[in-house]
Amino acid sequence: MNIKTMKPIVVASLFDGMSCAQLALRERGIPVKTYFASEIDKWAIAVTRKNFPLTKFMQIRNIKSMIG
Repeated sequence: MNIKTMKPIVVASLFDGMSCAQLALRERGIPVKTYFASEIDKWAIAVTRKNFPLTKFMQIRNIKSMIG
């Protein structure tokens, strides 16, 4: 797949940490339409908010409840 013609993707990152995945996507030139992050550590969230201010945060505290 040619990255230059790739449609922007939507990403959902569980246990996002400091959003290293966003950094990797940016470094590889992969276009991101929306990046959703789930993280509970307030310091990691603060770093993400500073470095990637367009990140949309969601709180998923119980994966089993999502599965059913």
